[in-house]
Amino acid sequence: MAPSRAVVIDGKEGKRYEDFMRLRNGIAMFSPNGRRVAYVGIVGGKYFVVVDGRESKPYAGIITDSVVFCPDSSRVAFVADVGGKGVVVIDGQEQKPYDGIMTTWLSVPKASFQEKPHDLITFSPDSRRFAYVARAGTQLFVVVDGAEQGRYDLVISPRFSPDSRRIAYAAKKDGKWRVIADGQEGRQYDNIHARTPVFSPDGKILYSAEVSGKWTMVVENQEGPRYDGAGVPVFSPTGGRVAYGVRREAKWLVVVDGREQKEYDGLLEGNMTFSLDGQRFAYEALEGGQALVVIDGKESPRYSGIIEGGLVFSADSKQLAYAAGRDSGRFVVLDGVEQKQYDHILAGTLTFSPDGRRFAYGAGIDRKRFVVIDGIKGRDYDDVLDYVPAIVFSPDSQWVAHGARRETKRFVVVDGTEGREYDDLITIAGGRLVFDSSDRLRYVAVKLGGPLPSEIFVVEETMR
Repeated sequence: MAPSRAVVIDGKEGKRYEDFMRLRNGIAMFSPNGRRVAYVGIVGGKYFVVVDGRESKPYAGIITDSVVFCPDSSRVAFVADVGGKGVVVIDGQEQKPYDGIMTTWLSVPKASFQEKPHDLITFSPDSRRFAYVARAGTQLFVVVDGAEQGRYDLVISPRFSPDSRRIAYAAKKDGKWRVIADGQEGRQYDNIHARTPVFSPDGKILYSAEVSGKWTMVVENQEGPRYDGAGVPVFSPTGGRVAYGVRREAKWLVVVDGREQKEYDGLLEGNMTFSLDGQRFAYEALEGGQALVVIDGKESPRYSGIIEGGLVFSADSKQLAYAAGRDSGRFVVLDGVEQKQYDHILAGTLTFSPDGRRFAYGAGIDRKRFVVIDGIKGRDYDDVLDYVPAIVFSPDSQWVAHGARRETKRFVVVDGTEGREYDDLITIAGGRLVFDSSDRLRYVAVKLGGPLPSEIFVVEETMR
């Protein structure tokens, strides 16, 4: 087959290939700042990673979803097949070959892991360091900045501290689990919660560990009280405060800064959060078959349910919004006041403007979806794209944008005005839409068909 397909970015056609590997968000992958792009072309059974138009050497294969940019977009890495071995390639430089490069969901029993798989290659927050899990025979180990650490039977993917100086992960050997921090093994336990260890904002290592049927929260190798169950810590954004759920017999309670709160029938860990200034704290509890929100120690009314991921504080920490429901419908509760009921409130869409004066969220009636901005229902669509963030305010809080779909076409809506239609929108900087400044919006769009199978555009809109 003669090469006949090309990626076209902003009207500039790249080299032609027989086909392209599908990456996480489509054929092309953009860097966090949206300025760089990578894709994998295929010719004659060989794979080429193309970054900013520059082609890598040919490889026998590229591991699906292994292409990743570092946080500041300056570096790119992927995993290639070299002679049947897995090789991490960073900035075009091949690392040592191994029998395999592992992702978390391959190295941890499925039943004990409850979050999405991590990238195969983890960059530190400052983009200078990297780590990944490799396999030699049946043994797994973490490679940090090119240096191998100890061998284990199972490994949970490594995490860097916020300041990038420290690294920690959990590993199992000879039937026992331990946390390895900065290359040093901690105490042995019967089990370690699969979503720990985690770093606090000030760089402390915390994890939930089981010993003799009891669970304890371990902070920098210091064990806390023992319970029948323990969850994942949640930290205040500024550091200094921590909360987590624990179980005592059949009851659950939250421990905040070491102090036990009221017992309930259940907790939902995904709905547990501090305000941005760290002074306020809210969480969801279950009692008697109903749900409630506990805000600064005070209980809300009872609901049939709370929509997961819906506890949101405003930037000034003065306001709190969440989505709840009764048999009659779903609604948002804003500062304790129930808003208009709809058939649906779209999870993860509750958004305050930066100045805290405006508020928006996605909702639905029957099969139609729309955005409610400052209490006013917007136009009906077949879908409001529920990517994170689904709704974006400009830095000065004047403009608000969201994605939408009508039949098969997708487009961006800014203050009720629809933009040009495309076949898809691609993720940049963790979401579909990015305000570079108070008056400039940027996103990446895809058109299918035409003279070539697909064209990719970096779209920049100036607000007027």
